[in-house]
Amino acid sequence: MAGIRDFHMGDNRFFKIAQITDIHLSSFRNEGPEQPTLALIEEIAEAEKPDLFVCTGDLAWRHDTVPCIREFARFMDEKKLWWTFAYGNHERDYGPPTRVIERILKESEYCIFDAGPVEIKGQSNYVVGVYNRNERLRFAVWMLDNCEYTEIRGHRTEAYIDSTQIDWFTEEKKRLCTEYGDGCRSVFFFHIPLPEYQEALDAGVTMGNCGEKICTTEVNSGAFAAMKEMGDVIGVFVGHDHTNDFVADWHGIKLCYGRVTGYCDHRRGGYPANDAFERGARIILLDQDNVDKLQTYLYIAGGKVIPQIGEAQ
Repeated sequence: MAGIRDFHMGDNRFFKIAQITDIHLSSFRNEGPEQPTLALIEEIAEAEKPDLFVCTGDLAWRHDTVPCIREFARFMDEKKLWWTFAYGNHERDYGPPTRVIERILKESEYCIFDAGPVEIKGQSNYVVGVYNRNERLRFAVWMLDNCEYTEIRGHRTEAYIDSTQIDWFTEEKKRLCTEYGDGCRSVFFFHIPLPEYQEALDAGVTMGNCGEKICTTEVNSGAFAAMKEMGDVIGVFVGHDHTNDFVADWHGIKLCYGRVTGYCDHRRGGYPANDAFERGARIILLDQDNVDKLQTYLYIAGGKVIPQIGEAQ
């Protein structure tokens, strides 16, 4: 698929994804939370053995963005851990050229990344294919960049998934169906929650923590409606809000927050001022024998598992 690595499940029933988010690497030069964060990722790898780590943004957030991303990629290569990346709202805050970040990611042996078509908004719009034991495309893992800020009524706010991106993923899905046949299911990963996360919370249908205000865009661009109309989307996964980890079944699509992974505190990017909110990851199981049944749970540092949808494996 457009030069992006595909995964083949073989006889394995489940394709397992570990969503990591809001790591907020700052500097490897001084003692800080970077090493506990990497230790947690290694713990997750050993305990859960995911096929793929998906980083939903804010991997780094300060002036040392480029060396931090380089060091993180080196770590993942050393541990031989496959991972993908979508931009958050902080990687570009301090002006590192995206072409430099892209080069680091593409040079990493175990990183799956593509900037995406140049004619659409953003710089991390791509899809990763997951094939079953019969070499049929069963799952499409969509990565989107929804983190270019925008100006609304004179103030800077979170941007939205725009029409160029919506047209791209809906048309690309049609192409995949034409090329590989129907039967594929889609999951989406990006950083900023959709407005529908707030709707689900207001409707009282969420399960899990909502420890802070949902920071979503002020403009509903219709991205969720487009995903619903695709007819094959089973889950959407975001980050951004550090003490939210809830899930909701909203019009047949699972809306899920990740679990914050980075050991930063309130002085580094809005983390809580204490360690009460334990770090971890969201684990997602895609079932080739039942493609409509998405299972997901939280893995917490130290080995605690919190089931949310389906049973933890």
